Amino acid sequence: MLTFRTLCELSSNFLNSYNRFLHILYLCQQSTFNLLVISFQYFFALNSICCIKFLKIY
Repeated sequence: MLTFRTLCELSSNFLNSYNRFLHILYLCQQSTFNLLVISFQYFFALNSICCIKFLKIY
């Protein structure tokens, strides 16, 4: 069974891959990239906050 910590690590790995994908996309199409970067940064901030709160508890 997945623990919250495992989910945390998985989402971090996913975010790293997504970030690389965005860099490739940026080279192809800048206007689409701008929208995706905003959503990525928002999601990344939420993920970081969750991880930090979780790691402080345990």
